[in-house]
Amino acid sequence: MFFSGDPSARRRVDLGGRSSKERDRKVLLEQTREERRRRQGLRLQNTSATKIQKFFRGKKALELARSEVRKNFCSTFGEHCERIEWNIFGTNSDFLRQLLFFFNANEDNDIAILCHVCNLLLQYVKQGGDVVTLFTGVNGSSLQPLVAHRVKKFALICVQAVYQKRHDWGSQLLTTPGTTSVPSVSLLETVGCLINPKFLWNCKVVGYLQQRKIYCLFRGIIVSVPQNVRNSGHFDSASVLEQVLMLVASHVGHHPCCCLKVDPRWSFSSQLLSIPFLWHRLPQLKKVFSVNGLNKYYIHQIACLLPSLVDVLPNDISANHPGYACVLANVLEAATWILSDAKLASDSAADIIAVCTSLLDTLPAVTTPTERADDDDEMPMDVNIKINLDVDLERQITAAIDSKLLQHLVNALFRGTLSTNDSDLSGPSDAEVDAVGSICAFLHVTFNTFPLERIMTVLAYRTEIVPALWKFIKRCHASRRWPFFLKFASSLPADSPGWLLPMSVFCPIYKHMLKIIDTGEFYEQEKPLSLKDLKSLVLILKQALWQLLWVIPSSSTQKVSPNPSGLKKLSVENVKTRARVGLSELLTQV
Repeated sequence: MFFSGDPSARRRVDLGGRSSKERDRKVLLEQTREERRRRQGLRLQNTSATKIQKFFRGKKALELARSEVRKNFCSTFGEHCERIEWNIFGTNSDFLRQLLFFFNANEDNDIAILCHVCNLLLQYVKQGGDVVTLFTGVNGSSLQPLVAHRVKKFALICVQAVYQKRHDWGSQLLTTPGTTSVPSVSLLETVGCLINPKFLWNCKVVGYLQQRKIYCLFRGIIVSVPQNVRNSGHFDSASVLEQVLMLVASHVGHHPCCCLKVDPRWSFSSQLLSIPFLWHRLPQLKKVFSVNGLNKYYIHQIACLLPSLVDVLPNDISANHPGYACVLANVLEAATWILSDAKLASDSAADIIAVCTSLLDTLPAVTTPTERADDDDEMPMDVNIKINLDVDLERQITAAIDSKLLQHLVNALFRGTLSTNDSDLSGPSDAEVDAVGSICAFLHVTFNTFPLERIMTVLAYRTEIVPALWKFIKRCHASRRWPFFLKFASSLPADSPGWLLPMSVFCPIYKHMLKIIDTGEFYEQEKPLSLKDLKSLVLILKQALWQLLWVIPSSSTQKVSPNPSGLKKLSVENVKTRARVGLSELLTQV
């Protein structure tokens, strides 16, 4: 071949399939992975940038569109809606369509326009006008999708406006209806008018509000009410805020309501019952909640969330107002009202006890200056709680555990459940076991939370807990069938008797009764136990104490399964210790 004039060497291609440069296999794989990660990261950056730009352009375009619609709205209906009539609510008018599109709760002018519209609607209603006809027209239907959509959005922006201005209108939020000059009253009255139960769109509107987390807005509104307004006195009539809450809270999915179930995190139970001193803020709401059956649904909803209730509660109002303690205080305060009605008590007592038992277990112990230090040494607690509750909140919880509540709880659980036939020596039924287990678990946790002196006298003389538990214990002993309380004491060893929990409650109450009972009651009237029963009681106490001290293995020699209920104050060691102390002291007293 002839010289081509190109001084560079011709590139040689190795047809053998391998590079002339030897590479390590691991290095090659790592380089390939790195290039793949780099390409993937680049694609992700491009995709993210596209989405961000799309969102930004969309928001900017939306703001421009809203500004343009607002300008057209003002030119058509006036800056302050001075050129509007009642026909603006109809489907043929663009008024609501434009207002619902550009409304922004952060704009004071938009809120002023909304208040003016609400006043016009309320004026029409006061003059006897039909709201359905106002929105649908003469020949329209209230179930039209357009009508329902407008009503839903209209009600929502009214609540959003109140929420946005809650700090400015704090002193007005508890105003009674009829004061149209107060903006918050006009807005909330309009909401109440739109969700009137007689309207066919009622459930659709309330269901939409609940899906949009309306209770979160109500929570912020209620909390913003100033302290001096809340303490200014009880109102004889319900405020407009309470009336709206009553209407919304009444939708629990029962016939004729067809609303869907709400996520527990955004429900009445978690958002409102966790507000500190809810019933002090809204006293009329407490009455409705306690007597019309709402309590049964919402307290049962809380009971179904146990023991993970804390996971669905909103953030605490403050460090010394934890949500679980606020729920406990509100449930306890309403419980006396609920249980005073025998019809409601039978349905709600079990759920109330379950909720209170679980929440009391988390509550730090309430001590008094007169409480002996050696009492704490006798009752080892597995509870490591370092929460400083607000003094008023602690006082509210303590005051709620009063004689009426304990009396109603015991009567509601035992009424028609425990056998009253003294000659009946058969084993207890499942209903009796559940009733005794529930009340004993509640009282055991209560004993470990509050000072005993303020509880024992009430239980001994205001309730039938002593004779009821004695009949239960006597029947179980006679039939040699001690039940196993699966719900609260399932962590006990399988070979241990089922008298630990009942004995841990019965012994301290009866011991306290023996301290203050007179001779006439004890010997002549034979109250609360007959002299014949006392002989059986002593025998049972001796056998139980012997088993507890020598037969039942201690936790150090036998592994105990974890407690499924998660109740720390109902741990095996706590139940055994209280039963041992109670048995010893009662035997000494007898």
